[in-house]
Amino acid sequence: MSSSNNSNNENPIQSIKEMTAKATSSLPSLSLKTIVKTTVSKTNTMLSTLEHTKYTMDQNIHGFFSSRIRPLLTQMSHYGKRCIVLYQKREYYGPQIVSGSAAAVSSIVYLRRGRLPAIVTGGVTGVGVYTGIYGLPKFV
Repeated sequence: MSSSNNSNNENPIQSIKEMTAKATSSLPSLSLKTIVKTTVSKTNTMLSTLEHTKYTMDQNIHGFFSSRIRPLLTQMSHYGKRCIVLYQKREYYGPQIVSGSAAAVSSIVYLRRGRLPAIVTGGVTGVGVYTGIYGLPKFV
């Protein structure tokens, strides 16, 4: 009986140390070299994945640009040239442009603010458009 009493009265700290020693001895030992190799391998895998993703996105953007944006730019260039030609001919249609602009702006102001602000705004718009088309008068 003395042997069973002796095992029950063992030091609890000693038994914890023994259990810890048994648990750590069952873990595989990791060396610094193994850790570095694993880290380098995982980093290289991640970098290659990122590079592949970037390359794929660059190809998609280039394909999108060449198939969607380039025709739009061509159309915009064509209509831009037409607008420049019309802008150069603006003096031929001066009265129509001045009266149309003044009428459009004054009608919008009339609906929002009333008759008197519409008249004033239409007059200011007409003077501004006239100046834009014909330029400021040159006084000698």
